[in-house]
Amino acid sequence: MAVPVWPDSLPDKASRENFNEGSRDGRLRTQMERGPPKNRIGTSIDPKPISLALRINVEQWNAFDTFWAANKALPFWFLDQTRGDVQLTTDDGSPIYTADGAPLKNTDWWLCMFGDARPAANNLGAAQYSLSFNLAVL
Repeated sequence: MAVPVWPDSLPDKASRENFNEGSRDGRLRTQMERGPPKNRIGTSIDPKPISLALRINVEQWNAFDTFWAANKALPFWFLDQTRGDVQLTTDDGSPIYTADGAPLKNTDWWLCMFGDARPAANNLGAAQYSLSFNLAVL
């Protein structure tokens, strides 16, 4: 079975003000009777927590509901929000273009799953919504 990819009909870039990237933390922590807690490495494959929001319209909300229903417990590919879709440049900062004149971009992807909290949409008016959800980057 192929791993699903975030639908093309949905925005793949989070709004900057609602994007938060956490750190991987695979430590096990044991509270001691006295003194500081005991920390040790528990796993090296701890997921990285991400919270984000996308601005969507009604049709996109329906597309998201379909994707959510089919993949809420499965991994999927999502564009890397920090290193994906970045214009590549030369050492002096000049943009690099393909042979047909299109900007050459870095395309990194995250293999991720939806986080613990259910997605929520905030009505912005004029049939526009801010859809917020959490991801766990594997």
